[in-house]
Amino acid sequence: KVVPMTKDGVVIPDGQHLGSVCDKPPLLPLGSSAEAGQTVPYTRLGRIPTTTPNVMWVFIARRYKIRTEMDPLFEDVAIIGHNRVTGRTAFFQHLSDGTDATRVPSPMEPAAETPAGKIKAKDFWLSPQSTASINCFQCHDADVWIHTSFIDQVSFGGGVQFMVPPGPLGAAEEPPKPHPYSFIGSQFFTSWPNPMKHLKPANNECISCHRVGTEWRDTHLYLVATGRPVPGFPGLRISASAKTYPNSHSMPLNASQTMSQQEWDTHFKASVDQIISFKTDPSQAGANPTPVEPPPHP
Repeated sequence: KVVPMTKDGVVIPDGQHLGSVCDKPPLLPLGSSAEAGQTVPYTRLGRIPTTTPNVMWVFIARRYKIRTEMDPLFEDVAIIGHNRVTGRTAFFQHLSDGTDATRVPSPMEPAAETPAGKIKAKDFWLSPQSTASINCFQCHDADVWIHTSFIDQVSFGGGVQFMVPPGPLGAAEEPPKPHPYSFIGSQFFTSWPNPMKHLKPANNECISCHRVGTEWRDTHLYLVATGRPVPGFPGLRISASAKTYPNSHSMPLNASQTMSQQEWDTHFKASVDQIISFKTDPSQAGANPTPVEPPPHP
């Protein structure tokens, strides 16, 4: 599905993205936006059908240049595969100045099976070494799936709608269910931390619903989700309505829709302050960085 790009609740028309502000920016520092800040439109997001039990594949196709909706060129295509039982996770990445993504080959597609005239998997996807060097784990540190207001605009299903990347698993249940998370790949991925760690400060409201990782690179996600400025973030221009409460506070989910800002601050501000501090320096007393649950025994 196409992820909407809106300003003050209205979809930004073609021809007005350049230099505009938006309500729900993608929050991706990589290249995102010399040309148009965070308002490059027509990102695609979806799930890839699979017959493998407990495995989910999610893709995202991004642009860093303004084009029309039906233009086939994309600069950034990524796929994540995750086994929810074992936690084993694989990342695949394509980056370019613009590639026809009308047909994206499976990373496992043999060259002999690629239709004539179409790009082969080895030419479309970055090598394992190049993919590993991006260090995806620095943002995907708490869990495989990242949820932002930008991503969670789209859903699928019939009467019941489902988020494309599923919501946090296990953390809010009593007792919390195991939710392993680890990486697979060639020898180039051995530099990625295994197991990942998450913060477990006592009596913190943030971790009552989901895990919080120990990497610093995704701190801007927490700042934007709680109505705070993000110093030094290139191209981040958020609309006035999105900076105003309750639109400015997307976490915890729906809390700002039932609370005044004073009530929100009373319930959550101290927890967010603590998380931001611990993200900056997880070695502080009380951060309690804890390895993610190991996979279940066979």
